[in-house]
Parts: sequence; C-alpha cells; structure tokens
Amino acid sequence: MGQSNWNEEKIIQTLRDFPAVEDRQTKEELFEKIESRIETKKTKRKSFKFMPILAAACVLLIAAIISPAVLKETVFKSPGSEVKYSSHGSSEIGKEAPLIQKTPEESMPPAADPEEREAQPAKPPAENKIEPKAYESNNVTYHSAAVEVPDDKQAVTVYYTDEEAENVVPVSYLADKGLPKIEALREAFQMIDTEEMGLFATDFHKGDRVKVSDDPEKNELILDIEPGTIQGTTGERMFMDTVDHTAYSLGYKQVLFRTNGEPGYEFAHFGPIETVDIKGPEKGFNTLFTEKGILLLGERLKAKDSREPTSLEGIVKSMKLDTSGFGNEDTIQPNIFIKRISEKEKTAVIELVEGSRLENNMMYMAMIESILLTAHQFGYEQVYFLGSNVQEVGPYNLNEPLPVLKAPNVISH
Repeated sequence: MGQSNWNEEKIIQTLRDFPAVEDRQTKEELFEKIESRIETKKTKRKSFKFMPILAAACVLLIAAIISPAVLKETVFKSPGSEVKYSSHGSSEIGKEAPLIQKTPEESMPPAADPEEREAQPAKPPAENKIEPKAYESNNVTYHSAAVEVPDDKQAVTVYYTDEEAENVVPVSYLADKGLPKIEALREAFQMIDTEEMGLFATDFHKGDRVKVSDDPEKNELILDIEPGTIQGTTGERMFMDTVDHTAYSLGYKQVLFRTNGEPGYEFAHFGPIETVDIKGPEKGFNTLFTEKGILLLGERLKAKDSREPTSLEGIVKSMKLDTSGFGNEDTIQPNIFIKRISEKEKTAVIELVEGSRLENNMMYMAMIESILLTAHQFGYEQVYFLGSNVQEVGPYNLNEPLPVLKAPNVISH
C-alpha cells in the first residue's frame, strides 16, 4: 500500500472548502432537548422510588373512609389517649389538656394475702367528689356513671336497644328531685337524644301511641296502648325488655297494660296481657360501641351453652367472655386476669393475677365502672382492687376502696 498523500495541512484546507452547514435550533431548544433526555434516563432507572408514595396515598384513602367501629381498636387500646371532658354532656372545644393520661409504669405490687390487706377496705370511704362527665377521645364519647346522685336530683334510668336490636342499653338522666317519678320519666324521654347516641327508641319512649302513667300507691306503671301499635316478634321483645328494665330501675313492681282505657293489650306473639311482674335486667355489663361514636355500658349477654353464674365473681368473670358477635367489646380487657373476689364488710375485694396490666384510658375506665355498677347490683358498697400496676384510671384512685356506682351512662343538659 502506498503512502497517503493526505497531510494535516491538506486535511484542514479541505475541511475549510466544505459548504457551510447551519443548525437552525436555538441554544435554548438544544438545552431543553438535552435536559429531557437526562430526565428520561433518570425515570427509567429510578421509577421504583415512586412506589412508597403510592402506598402512602392508599393508606390515606383507607383512613379517610374507615368507620369508627374499626378505629376503636387504636382509639381505646393505645395507652396515653388524650381525653377532654365536659360536665354538660359534650366535649369542651379548644381545651387540649388531657384528662386521662397513662400513668408511668411502676413495679407490680404483689397480690398480697387477703388476710393481710382486707382490713383496709372496711374503713368508711372519704367524701367522693367524682361527678359524671362526658369523656371524649378521638371523636369517641363515653358518658361516665354516677357515684352519687346530687341531693337536688333524681336518677331516671331508661332502657333502649341498639340499632341492631341485640343489646338492651341503659341511659340515665338526672331530673329535678321535686318532680313526681312519672313526670321525671316523661322528661327523660324528651331529653335523651337516641339518634345522637346511636340507640333505638320504641313506641314506649315516643309517647304518641303509648300513654304512660302510674299508680304510686300500688307502685304500678300503666301503659295505655292503641291497638296494633307493637308490631312483629322482634318489636314485641324490644318493647317488653325496655319496659321491664325501665320500670325496674324506677322501683315499680308491676306493669299494667290497657287498650284505649280498657284492661289488657293483645300482643301478636305474646297474646293478651293485662299485667306483668317486673324481672329487671341481667346482672353485669357489656361494653358496646355505636355507629355514632358512643361507648356505652349495656346489659350483659348470657354465654351460650353455659350455666348462668349467680355470684359477683362468676358474673365479673363471665363479662370477659367474647361477645363480639353481638356488637360488644371486651368489658374485662384481655390483659386483665382476676384471681379471686372475696368480701369484707360490704366491700368486694378483687385480686388481680400478677402480670395483669391496666392502662389509664377510656376502655379501662369503662371496665372499672362496669365492675363498680355490677357490685352495686349485688348490694356491695365498695370495691377494692389488689395488684394494680397503675395508681389511677380516669378519676378513680386504685390505691383505695372505690364506692360503687348508682347510675350508668349519665347524660345531663
């Protein structure tokens, strides 16, 4: 192969002789194209980084539509839930100071020999200033029970059912003491907002087709019902349960039924009835959570295929049974285990198994109140908890005997 005739000078001269080539793109257009290609390469290499953002968006969407019934697991069972309260049945807007906070954990005191500890509950309790309030946490409200009814008030406890007609639920209203009992009952019907609480009012409560009166001398509640008012088997059961339990709470001994002033009423399922003796609700309480975001104490449901307990210990332990299929929550919390319940001079002594853990939030407050109300049903005056890992749950000091409660789910206006 011969030597090339091209040298550097000749190459340069030849290039200079080429016709001019003009790029009509501006420098801004060239910059945008180059930047676009760089971003495209970045996207192709790192597209997986957007997955966490997408997942977070999905979580926010689910949280936006989830119901209060699902949120309750975190609202109530997480320690340290902030709670506001109002003495008039609703939360006080703008007050952020928490009422119920988790007490710093301390070493669990041993469940001492009852013979060594039971002498303490026998002493008279100090004057108690605890008043019923509406506690609120994460848009959920709990109406606490009454330790004592003020001297100028009377507690009127009216029973309703939940919207699924599965639970019988008491709601207590503090009426003026000077009102006759039957007038206080009618006032309670007017003042208790069942729709706001997520409860169901029967014809017994509405007063349109059922006229309510009483015979104070015979201690009888009288219901004058228009024909055909009570419909269906479920409707009859709900009506009879709420009438029976409400009459019991007011101290009546019998219910008299009339139709347009004449004795008796013809029920489709029960048949004709003129009078019924009052039985009253089951002892013990379940907790339930309504669709309106209200936590309530309701009548304890009997466990299937089991013997019905008759003692305070048996009833309280049965309150730990799973009744979630009926819309209830755990009354006795899963991490609470009761060793035994004994009695000392009208005081029920509840010994907790070592390792039981209480928390200072609304669900544990409801548990404490359900036990105090049940003890009242059995005639006890105080309840003393042994082996608690916290000193306080809501307004209750667990280092001393607690007075039993008189009226559940109190509302006031």
